[in-house]
Amino acid sequence: MIRAAEHAREPAIGRRLRSLEWLVYRLDRVSRLNCVVHAEVAGPLTSEALRAGLNAVQRRHPLARVRIVPDGRRAARFVVGVPEIPMRIADVPADAWVEQLEREVHTALPVEQGPLLRAVWLRHPAGKATVLMTFHHAIGDGLSGAYLLRDLVQAVAAGCEGYDVTLPALPSLPSVQERFPAAARGARAWWRYVRLIVRILRDVRKHGMPEPFVPDATAPLAECRMRTRPYRFEPTFTRALVARARAEETTVSGALIAALARAVARAVFGGSVSFRGGRVRRSSEHWRASRQWHP
Repeated sequence: MIRAAEHAREPAIGRRLRSLEWLVYRLDRVSRLNCVVHAEVAGPLTSEALRAGLNAVQRRHPLARVRIVPDGRRAARFVVGVPEIPMRIADVPADAWVEQLEREVHTALPVEQGPLLRAVWLRHPAGKATVLMTFHHAIGDGLSGAYLLRDLVQAVAAGCEGYDVTLPALPSLPSVQERFPAAARGARAWWRYVRLIVRILRDVRKHGMPEPFVPDATAPLAECRMRTRPYRFEPTFTRALVARARAEETTVSGALIAALARAVARAVFGGSVSFRGGRVRRSSEHWRASRQWHP
């Protein structure tokens, strides 16, 4: 049996969404802003163990127990009180997980009913499986999903082995926006964002929109679809990447995003591409602020 320790602190009922949360909430109504993480599973897995793991994760994380309710034309609130995390089961080939992931990205979550996340258990031949976790971008990002998936995998593994595991419940946190470092808050931060947008628009006006990014003007935004190209790193490369990221005082996520940005820029503009500001660093304050879900 898997259970989570009860915790008296819930997310503040009726707390309004801050500006970034509100922006994501509004944009999601036009085009999905779901985050999806996945884990490959080998060995016996039962629906009972997965359900128990999802229930434990939901009791552990306050943001897994909220929904978003409109509050006038320009506001919305997080409200506690949602059903259990839904779980879908599908028998598909091992290489069909990418198609299922794309389906999850483009399928809306029941924002006003909650919860703001769901799970998919893809059963493959030879006793293998893939577990997908989808959650709304208003409650987390990719790093949040890694913590969420870690807790789920640990809980399910313990349940499959018959252990009695208690997941310590976590306290609610203020909005991620309130935990940004000082340089990313207030009028100075907004002025920096405005200058960045103006510079981008000036470059687009001068050079034109990069060809690979020219949108199809005939297709409504709500009908546009994302495509996924999976990549797999071998364990030795992953360990080397982690070690190098620590040595450079950055994160694995930051290194991968920078590599992707350079590859895209090289494909669009040709030649070599460099970033101003040198290495991508995160202060400990910024690192703590970036986490919606706890470690």
